Amino acid sequence: MPLSDEINTALRAHVSNNMPIRLLRLPDLQMIERGDIFKHLLPKMSDINERWIANKDASINWEQVEFVSTPEERRQRIIQDIVKERAEYAILSHTWLLDEREITYPDWMAQQNSPQKTFTGAGIAKLTNFCHVAYRDHKMTLAWLDTLCINKDSTSELDESIRSMYRWYCNAAICIIILADTERMSEMTTDRWFTRGWTLQELLAPPRIKFYSKKWRMFMQGRNDKTNGNRKEIPGDDDHDENDKIVNNLSVFGPLLEKATGISPDELANFDPAATRRNIPTRMIWASKRITTREEDRAYCLMGIFGVSFSIAYGEGRERAFYRLLEAILNTYRDILAILDWSGKPIGSDVHATSLLPSGPECYKHRAGEARLESSAWRDLQDYVPFSFAPKEPMTLTHLGLRVDLYCIPATVARTEQVDNVCTVYMQCGANFREEPIPITVYPHTFRRFDEDDDDGFGNEFMFGIWTFERDSQDTVYIPNLPSRAFLLMSNDPHQPIEMARVWSKVDTPDALRISPDSPWQDDWDMDEISMRTFIL
Repeated sequence: MPLSDEINTALRAHVSNNMPIRLLRLPDLQMIERGDIFKHLLPKMSDINERWIANKDASINWEQVEFVSTPEERRQRIIQDIVKERAEYAILSHTWLLDEREITYPDWMAQQNSPQKTFTGAGIAKLTNFCHVAYRDHKMTLAWLDTLCINKDSTSELDESIRSMYRWYCNAAICIIILADTERMSEMTTDRWFTRGWTLQELLAPPRIKFYSKKWRMFMQGRNDKTNGNRKEIPGDDDHDENDKIVNNLSVFGPLLEKATGISPDELANFDPAATRRNIPTRMIWASKRITTREEDRAYCLMGIFGVSFSIAYGEGRERAFYRLLEAILNTYRDILAILDWSGKPIGSDVHATSLLPSGPECYKHRAGEARLESSAWRDLQDYVPFSFAPKEPMTLTHLGLRVDLYCIPATVARTEQVDNVCTVYMQCGANFREEPIPITVYPHTFRRFDEDDDDGFGNEFMFGIWTFERDSQDTVYIPNLPSRAFLLMSNDPHQPIEMARVWSKVDTPDALRISPDSPWQDDWDMDEISMRTFIL
């Protein structure tokens, strides 16, 4: 195949699969779709020749590149990479106007059919300022913004756009972030941009971002506000005393972004959706601070952050959309035990029969000073057993509930108390655990489950179901040398014996339950008192 055909094929595939459906061509502000995007970008590939490819091939250490071994694969990879590098476009991250209308795709099409019609107001000002900045500051000849470049009247296009959004931001040459409420860098943490659901992925996905003030003034010079590259401060910037002081962008923006989002500079610079097992709860906590206009978007805007995809269905409701997000995570990754590290309201019974999945990202919030379950919490265990977050047996969703293995410790109520509307239940655990009762805070609406008379048998049968454990090939059970995460389970049917696994459900508590074994490495548990069972809850 001639080189020109190889380049054409690679460029056409990149435009079709990795770039937005339509873009604005700069500086003439013409809307073009994929066919014309291909034609616009083709001249940028004209200087690629065989000598250039050979030099590029010789400069790469292919031993460090996975899944590329033959000369044909190396050649294809080089062409794909250079096509991606030169298929540049700018992308905007912003908050929608509150008091004025944005310029939408139907508006733009109507204006094209009626040239005498002109736009006025904040919507067209934002659009033209973004395009001007993209063209002037960053030499971009293509630009994309969600208000204009998505035809929301087409359900299929809207579905494709939402499911592709993370990839579009990831492939952009530059993401321009406009903080519409902020004039000075020191004020940026209170900007509305940090409260919106969609802007979370717009911060994490792009490899290169630049922050602009409400007056479209770049806060800091330099190529990227997301890396440690050096730059000079802008002369006249009131936020700094020394105009020519050399600093790096991330050292300035990192603490501000962490204060506003909870995302550390390291997490910001090295974010990877595929590393889901390491911080499912952490990402949920980031999302719990965000709001969206459409309630389903609280789940849809997290698809890219967790590296999953599912069809959109506006009207299904917030909890059902969030359930489908969790379902996609469970069906995609092996190391998913941390998805259970939540507390609060379970998903509604009208959504699914399970009581072991939460109703929203807010269930992953935690008290100050209490660490969430992360893979680093298991480092001490690595010396004893090769731990992963993948259950030994599949953790699957069925029509009856979530199938999961739990290490079960019988528990009884020692006493209860209610002070200032704080309900506490003291639970006495089984063998090999500390003898003092464990205090458990419960919601007032669940407190009655522990305060019933013994005569009817309701509320007598409880157990802690620990899910933070590991088994080796001989089924020896290891508990981490840290407080173990557990569910507090209650029998739904007082007439069924404790051995009947399926009659138990999770008790709704505001805080994640933790149990501290007295002998965390002991493998000879009293199996009459403590056992491992498969539950469908």
